Amino acid sequence: KATVSVLNWVRGAGDRQPMGFSTCFVDPGDEVVAREFTCSVCQEMVLEPLVACSQQHVFCAECLQGWMDAKQRHGESAACPNCNEPIVPKEVTPLKAASPIAVRILSKIRCRCPLAEQGCDWTGEYSEVPGHLTNTATHRTARPAARENGATAAAAAQKTAVATADALKEQGNTLFGAGRFREAMSLYTKAISVAPDVPTYYTNRAAAWLRCGAPKEAAADCEAALRLDPAFAKAHVRYSNAMVAMGDFHAAVAHLEACSREARYRPTGERVDVVKVHTEDTTPYYTIRLPDGSERQTTEDKVDMAPAATSIVQELDRVKQLAGLYDAAEAALGAQEYKKARDLLEVVLSQTRAAPAILAAARAEVALGRCDAGLRLTREVLKADSTHVDAYAVRAQALLYSVELDQALTLCREALRLDPDHAGGKAAFKRVRTVQKLTAAAKKASDRREFDAAVEALTDAINAAELPTHAPLTAKLHADRATAYLRLQQHERCIQDCAVAIYAEDDCKAAWLTKANALHALNRHEDALRDMEALLRVYENDPLVRHQYERAEKEVRKQKRPKYYDVLQVPTVASEMEIKNAYKKRVQECHPDKFAAAPKEDQERAERDFKLLGEALEVLGDPMRRQLYDEGYDKAAIDERVERANRAAREGHRHHHHHR
Repeated sequence: KATVSVLNWVRGAGDRQPMGFSTCFVDPGDEVVAREFTCSVCQEMVLEPLVACSQQHVFCAECLQGWMDAKQRHGESAACPNCNEPIVPKEVTPLKAASPIAVRILSKIRCRCPLAEQGCDWTGEYSEVPGHLTNTATHRTARPAARENGATAAAAAQKTAVATADALKEQGNTLFGAGRFREAMSLYTKAISVAPDVPTYYTNRAAAWLRCGAPKEAAADCEAALRLDPAFAKAHVRYSNAMVAMGDFHAAVAHLEACSREARYRPTGERVDVVKVHTEDTTPYYTIRLPDGSERQTTEDKVDMAPAATSIVQELDRVKQLAGLYDAAEAALGAQEYKKARDLLEVVLSQTRAAPAILAAARAEVALGRCDAGLRLTREVLKADSTHVDAYAVRAQALLYSVELDQALTLCREALRLDPDHAGGKAAFKRVRTVQKLTAAAKKASDRREFDAAVEALTDAINAAELPTHAPLTAKLHADRATAYLRLQQHERCIQDCAVAIYAEDDCKAAWLTKANALHALNRHEDALRDMEALLRVYENDPLVRHQYERAEKEVRKQKRPKYYDVLQVPTVASEMEIKNAYKKRVQECHPDKFAAAPKEDQERAERDFKLLGEALEVLGDPMRRQLYDEGYDKAAIDERVERANRAAREGHRHHHHHR
């Protein structure tokens, strides 16, 4: 296993250039200071400096990432090239956070202009270099001396301009590699102004535009490059990247299909078109189109294809796959197969953050009731383009389902302000406004105790909202209608609506509490108790949930306790004398002595009845116990409360005598 050294990584990575600022441009008087800020990887002065070890050795951000990636590919652990201390990614810190003073010292190092060889005599501080390079007033390059031969002078001027522009491009590439895309773009623009006929400068600026989230500008630069060189493969591929970033997958496919993918088929010497490069197998192979229009597959060694054509074919294959996935996702959305659409778009978004794909994913998430995900995705689109009408419409829908009706209405108005004829904005506005009016009408009807009217308004709101199965609004509207059904004593319908609300949001407290009340009304106290036990685990400190739990517990005990009035065969309004007389009569009927000769089962039943009669007299014959029984307490709870009252009375009596 080969060890990756710093030198091998820097020199052996294709056309990789050192990321930092060349130390040859440092003023001789500051060279000693500059050595302290030399990147441990590229050995140039650091850009976007990071500290990754306890010895405070510094790295360019891009160099460190590339170094760690290279080590990982070779199965090695990344360590500081200077001190060999292991590099822990989570401990990597920007230099400005680790040592603000060091950053100030770095910024003050005196430098020459990187284009000094082109005749610029500027010197200044390191922090001023990017601004200087794009400043026409301070950045001056030597002009060729006038000669009698005008053509020679023009050629010399052109040569100087290209050299200057190339130097600007190289500095731009350095900043691009450090992630400073806006600054890199300024240098590419300066290079274009110096030498406007070089297509590479346009494609480099297009790459910066793409990284800054501006695909339209990137496409325009690619078009400019292609006007200069129609066969420039990098411009074709980057134009495709721009089309994909705008979500126009089919335009990207059409553009690449129109590009030349010509190759020579060795067995016959014919010129053929390469339709597809297959790389999924160990041995790559091609699909080619012959001059007669037929297609065949052939091995790589039988086709001579230029690298430029290869890159176009590979990009075409990638974009075709993206287009197919996006089309399948749109079809799934149209068929209301939202989960399938979300899964397909997840793959698309792993390769591009195109606004149409993001919004399609947002629509799928909102339709599934995942409003937070929908809001996050639409926020991403609006952050890049605050005038995106589709994003406002989708976001309004997400806010509606999140029960943020006022905010949803505000976004609908903004969408229609931007485009009064936008169909999605109109539909969203109508839906939000309708739901808002109907919920207000339902509340007003409930306040007037017109629960039939409340049910009707809420039913209309549910139908108008086109609710997903899982969403806060689904839970709220069904929970509110369940409350109205409860007041109308339509308990089964109430429970059905509560079930829908709980399925939409399993922590919908209002639905759980309303369902418990309906279950109590149907004497299903044990079901209510099971629900309240589960809810109490979620809302442990909620007084309403605690009260409902205690009520359910009490109702279950009440349901299971003996029915003492039935045992004595007296009405609940019977007087104390009537209770005692009934007891005497029932005792004579159930006394165990009367069943001495009876079968064992009858004897046991008589003993149970006799004991129960005693409990009935004990409870109903005592005013305090009887009151507690009428309130729903069972015998154990009655005994506990009576004992508590007696203990309090005794303690009060002792306290009274103590103070006499």
